[in-house]
Parts: sequence; C-alpha cells; structure tokens
Amino acid sequence: MFAPTLTGFLLFKPQCLKSLGIFSLSAIVVVCISRISEVIVGFYGDALDKIDTTRQGYNNPRTNMGVSERLNWLGLSYVEVLQYYATLTFLTCNLVEPTSFGEKPLSGTDALFFSVVTITTTGYGDMSPKGDIGRLLAGCETLTGIILLVAVLASYISGKIEAKKIMP
Repeated sequence: MFAPTLTGFLLFKPQCLKSLGIFSLSAIVVVCISRISEVIVGFYGDALDKIDTTRQGYNNPRTNMGVSERLNWLGLSYVEVLQYYATLTFLTCNLVEPTSFGEKPLSGTDALFFSVVTITTTGYGDMSPKGDIGRLLAGCETLTGIILLVAVLASYISGKIEAKKIMP
C-alpha cells in the first residue's frame, strides 16, 4: 500500500517535494531501502528453505506454497521493488544530484522509465546516470532485478520438477 501511494505522489506531483522536510525525505529513503532489502532477503531465504527441506521436523509454510501462488508473490514484489527504485532515483536526481541525468532534473515519468529499463536489465542507453550516487543506485537496481528474475525462474522450474515427480 505504501509503494503506490508514495510513488504516485512523488513521481507525478513533484511539487510535493518542496513541502516535505529533511526528516520526511530521510524516512522515505529509509523505508524504500529497507523494504527492497526485506524483499530480497525474503526470497533468498525462501530459496534456501526450498533447497534445505531435509531437516528433522521441518514444516515451513512458505515451502508448501503452490507454484502459481509463489510466482504471483514474486511478480507483485518485482513491481513493488520497481516502484521503490523509481522513487529513490527520482529523489536522488532531484535533491542530491540534480544534473545526474543531464542538464535538467529527472521527471517522475523519466524516473519510472529508467527504473523499468534498469531492473529488467534492458538498458536502452538513452538515459544513464553520470553521478556516483546515481550509478550506485542503478547498479544495485540491476543486481536486484537479476536476483528477482532468478527467483522467478527457479520457482517456475522447481514447480515443473515437482509436477513431474507427482505424475508417474
């Protein structure tokens, strides 16, 4: 619920930035970064739990989740992380490094477009950060996109393998 509201206000109503104080902006950045970390750690832990089901008395509800449910959660998490990175890119390019992407600050639509292109590792090359913080953020977003993509593929493949084990 936080991601769409935050993204909508900041990306498409940039005048809201002027009314927010440094504490509010810092809190937004901390929430974005902590939620991205939580999603990554959660799916990484889920993958390890899926592999290590041999422990005595092991009954983790996450590993008993169906493939379609797991893929649904991964897809929703992908979109959520995308929105948080778009927000971080927008804040970075408008407050910390205003000329990071060129002579004028990045618009909300441009930040969202850059985030989609970066997290999916498409990389059209029409926009690239020139500042250090922007480059660091783009690198982290690319790695996050790869991790989540691998989690989606691993869930899909493990579901197919489990389905073949059930069917003789």
